[in-house]
Amino acid sequence: MAMIKAMLMVSLICSGSLLPTLQEQERQIRREERTTEQRENSARGRNSRWTHSVDGHEKSVTIRDEVEFNDDYTDVINVSVNGLFQIKETLDGITRQLEIRRSANGELERRYTVGGAMQPYDAEARAWMVRALADALRDGFDAEARAQKILRRRGASAVLDEAENLTSDYARRIYLTTVLKSDQVDSGIMRRTLEQASRQLKSDYEKAELLNQAARRELSNSGVRASFFEVVGKIKSDYERGRVLGEVLNRHRTENELLSFVIQAASAISSDYEKANVLIKIAGFDAISSEARAAFLRAVNTIRSDYERKRVLSEVVARHRSDEDLLLLAIQSASAISSDYEKANVLMSVAETRSTNGSVRSALLEAINTIRSDYERKRALSAQ
Repeated sequence: MAMIKAMLMVSLICSGSLLPTLQEQERQIRREERTTEQRENSARGRNSRWTHSVDGHEKSVTIRDEVEFNDDYTDVINVSVNGLFQIKETLDGITRQLEIRRSANGELERRYTVGGAMQPYDAEARAWMVRALADALRDGFDAEARAQKILRRRGASAVLDEAENLTSDYARRIYLTTVLKSDQVDSGIMRRTLEQASRQLKSDYEKAELLNQAARRELSNSGVRASFFEVVGKIKSDYERGRVLGEVLNRHRTENELLSFVIQAASAISSDYEKANVLIKIAGFDAISSEARAAFLRAVNTIRSDYERKRVLSEVVARHRSDEDLLLLAIQSASAISSDYEKANVLMSVAETRSTNGSVRSALLEAINTIRSDYERKRALSAQ
């Protein structure tokens, strides 16, 4: 049987039936993209090194002390006395490098090498530098400084326009957050920024970083709110989605109209732990609107872990001891907990509120009677 399977596999590969799949897997294995940026300020000046590599195509820009570019970033126009600008690219095994320093006579000195050998800095070399620097900018080099320069000179819309040309999620997020941090943000710019993020950003981390900055802004505009939560809905990482929702709740605690959006987004979190963390924050609100309560209960009921559900319900009871409607919702949700121990813990916390409401006491007793363990049932009854 093993021999037959092996022969069939060879036949399929030879016929080309499996080649696209294998080639795609190989491309995915080979493709590795990485960007790093290091900055250091010292008594000797400012140093930075930016690197980007993908599929063996490596680029780096090193700056020491002060370096100034022209407005369109096609040339270096100034380097301090002890400064250095170096741009380097390795492609198809060939390394090109340009270093620009200030010479002893005060002129800018350009040293251009290909494969380690000195070459004249002619029109061809300059064309390479312009192209290599443009590529580096698209991949994120000097993103913060360049975005700030565009913002000052041409405004928020120009920054967003330029972000359309970038290839790196990191760089896109830097440009978009530069707009969000500026004093040029109205509801129109806010929506455009969020819609661009929804369309351009692939990384859950970069989406979350941008949204956490956006959460510092006003979210009461219905269009802005819809655009914001559209991006939230595209975050697949439970941790990153929970991080964003937590930031929204921290910054907009008194805005009940946002709760339904947060609860809906939390309901889609797969991790019971991350979902519970968001719902516990909501449970800690002094007031939960009647419209949000039903949605909140539905979200709690999607938690499969008995322990995590108990964590949320215990917070509800602890923070709303005199709110009989919420106590009833907590009892209802606790009744579906499988673990007798966790169920008893929630029901005991309700019993300890000493509610005199007949509906609460009746629902509590009915829920206690669903506990199968004699010991846990007795423990819950003794708390009344």
